[in-house]
Amino acid sequence: MITYHPLESGNIYHVYNRGNNREDLFRSEDDFSLFMKLYAHHTDPIAVTYAFCLLPNHFHFLIAVREGPHRIEPSQAFSNLCNAYARRSNFQRQRCGALFQRPFGRRMVTSPTDIERLIVYIHRNPERHGLIHDYREWAYSSYHSISSPESSATTPSPLILAFGGEQRLRTAHLRAVEPGLDIQDFV
Repeated sequence: MITYHPLESGNIYHVYNRGNNREDLFRSEDDFSLFMKLYAHHTDPIAVTYAFCLLPNHFHFLIAVREGPHRIEPSQAFSNLCNAYARRSNFQRQRCGALFQRPFGRRMVTSPTDIERLIVYIHRNPERHGLIHDYREWAYSSYHSISSPESSATTPSPLILAFGGEQRLRTAHLRAVEPGLDIQDFV
């Protein structure tokens, strides 16, 4: 069994989860929108979001946990997010029981190379899963924040700076996906 350590201030993490039994978490545009509103409410006080992607049955976030003290523990904020979304989703779908696999996955990311690879992996995930032909067309990704700094869901400046500029970030996304690059590299 995997032991998950609490999210700690000052660290960068890949945070992810999927639907229980791999069922869809997001079935409509309203579902994606609701999740992102709840995400902002629960996580903005405790984390800076560098990259994200929501897919029908799972999500990925790359975050930096803000320095404390926090009103709520960072790990609890993500748990509260999942619980709040599950309650609303279960009510709307007239279902009961766990919506998400528990607990949410998280992995501390320390290498600048891993951060860069993970950002590209997150943004290209819909393409990898065959949901879309061109990842740049996926609406539920922070890739669009590269050219839209007003995005409330992400903080693009650190993302762009981590890559040494917007053009380098775009170029990294256009390169062929590295052979053998797999989610197991990041969990």
